[in-house]
This record gives sequence, C-alpha cells and structure tokens, in this order.
Amino acid sequence: MMQMKDFKDHLRRNSFTRFGAFPRKYDKLIWNDPISMNLKSSGELLKLEQMKPPMDDESLAELMQLKERMKNISKEELSFAIDSERREVEMYAEFGRSIGIDSSEEYVNEIFDSTDPILYHLKKLHDRARPEQLARRYAVDFRVLIDHEANHPAYPSGHSYDSRVMEYIFSGIRQSKKEEIQDFCKRMSDSRMNVGLHYPTDIEMGFILADEVIKTGLLDIFMERLSE
Repeated sequence: MMQMKDFKDHLRRNSFTRFGAFPRKYDKLIWNDPISMNLKSSGELLKLEQMKPPMDDESLAELMQLKERMKNISKEELSFAIDSERREVEMYAEFGRSIGIDSSEEYVNEIFDSTDPILYHLKKLHDRARPEQLARRYAVDFRVLIDHEANHPAYPSGHSYDSRVMEYIFSGIRQSKKEEIQDFCKRMSDSRMNVGLHYPTDIEMGFILADEVIKTGLLDIFMERLSE
C-alpha cells in the first residue's frame, strides 16, 4: 500500500494538467497514481466500481426532481453556479485566502491533479448520461441553465468530490472556520444540481468517493504543507 513518503516523492516527480472534457491520458495514470493504487490494494476500488448508477427509469425520476429544483434558483445561486463552472480552482484558492489559508491556484490544482485519476476512471467505467443527454433520449423538455463544458460522464460528480476533498483539507488547516468551510463547499456541490448538470445520486457518489480517498491518509500532506 502506498505510504505518505511515497506520495510525497510522487508529487515531486509528477506535474499533471487539470483534465479537460475527458482525459485521454487517465488510462496511464490510473494505475500509476498513489491514490488509485492505494484503493486498489485495499480492495476499496472494487467496491466503488460495483456501485453502479441508477438505471434510466430512476434517472428520469431524478430528472423531474431537478426540473423542480431549477425553478426556484435565485440570481445569486445562478451567478455562483456560473462561477463554479468557469473558475472552480480560483474560487477555492480565493476562499482559502479569505479564511487565512495561504492557498494559491497552483496549490489547489496540485490537489485536484492528485485526486482526479480515480474520479475519471469511475466516470468512464460507469458512463452515465448527463441529465440533458438523458432528456434528449426520452424527449423530455429540459435545459441546463448555464453554458458549460461538462461533456464527460456524470457519475460521480467531480464538483461534489472536489468539495468534500477541499472541505477536509481546509478544515484540517483552519478548524476554527469549519462551519464556514462546510457552507462554502456545500454551495460548490449544490451548484451543479441547481443548474441541471448533475443528478442527486451523482453528488452522493462524489461524496462517497471522496470519503474513501480521505481514509487513505494521503491527502494529509496538503494540510501539513500549509500548517507549517
């Protein structure tokens, strides 16, 4: 199993780029990155692979829930969702600095680069249609409320996964700001449902995946770096 020292060495040797629409290179990364290897050796990866997304009938029911949710979105929530689509990394860096954490965009990018491979492995494996794709398939009147580049599969949600990861790291650094951190990270994950980009079960699976990644202990290096 990958230990903390090995993870630090890996971070020093590798500099990945935040994935775009769908990462062609993830196949090479998935068994080379420490988090994926840790989850594989512990048997947790197999469990995650077996957690299939809902079938189309259940997904259609979730789609109807989204339509109702989207009717009540405020201008503030819409603006926040637009920002989180365009500026997710910058928003976490800015929020961290607002609560006294010396977080740069480079720092947040490094966290995401370290946690992305397992996320995209599961996205490709489960290959769940986005809500608007499912709506077209079944001729349902449905439109995402913002312009977006979310062209990869829906399940798990990357934004909810990222939000739980960042909540864990930021809370570990600034425990006195835990409630404020939780509120911000919840807004980040909720923003994807508010505009119709994710089903509720995508969000839930993002949290489940993040919790398993947190259990590896490999994210603690990011807390240690800014706690020194």
